[in-house]
Amino acid sequence: MAFKFIEYRLQVHKLIVAKYRLTVNFTYDIMTINMIFPKTTTVREIQRNYKKVFEQVKKTKEPIVVLKNNKPDVAVIDLDTLEQMNKRLEELEMADALRSVEQGWKEYKAGKTVSAKSLADLLK
Repeated sequence: MAFKFIEYRLQVHKLIVAKYRLTVNFTYDIMTINMIFPKTTTVREIQRNYKKVFEQVKKTKEPIVVLKNNKPDVAVIDLDTLEQMNKRLEELEMADALRSVEQGWKEYKAGKTVSAKSLADLLK
C-alpha cells in the first residue's frame, strides 16, 4: 500500500514539474521524509476522533493521509505548513519565470527570435 502511495506522489510531482516547467527537484526541499512516508488514518477514525487527529497534526506539524478503501484520499495538514509550502512553491515559480525571461533575452540578443504580429503567424 505504501508503495502505491509513493508511486502516486511521484506521478503528482512529475505533473507539477511538467506544468510549471521547473528544472529543480523540489520534492525534498518542501517535503520531509514524513510526507514521503506519511502517517495514515482512516475515514472512520476521522469520523470518530477528528479532534484528536487534528490536534496531532497541529502539534507535530506533520500531515496525516486519510485512507478511503485503503487508498489515499485526502491529507490533513497544519495551516502553517501549508502556507510555507505555498510560499516555497511561489518562490520556485518566480525563479523559473525569471530563468525563462533571462533565457528569452539571451536568445533575443543572439538573434534567435522571430517577429510576429499574431500567434497564428508563429504557428505557420
